[in-house]
Amino acid sequence: MLWESIKHVNRKQFRRKTGVTPALFKEMVNELKQEKQNRDTKRGNESQFSLEDKVLILLRYYREYVTQLSIAVDVGTSESNICRII
Repeated sequence: MLWESIKHVNRKQFRRKTGVTPALFKEMVNELKQEKQNRDTKRGNESQFSLEDKVLILLRYYREYVTQLSIAVDVGTSESNICRII
């Protein structure tokens, strides 16, 4: 469940899948973007996931109580990468 695959679903389905409304999701992403801009330091390599994807991964982890390994398999990355995101 990455951003590109879920951004076109209707409001009710988005809420059922993520546990938050699309408006709240956008607010969460905007807050994180502002925080990232304020930090102004760049460390390490660029992530393969967008900020929206990272928020969706976090929401899925809390909403569905799945293991980090199962999320990693679903999105095609390592378990340690999912651990860093969460």
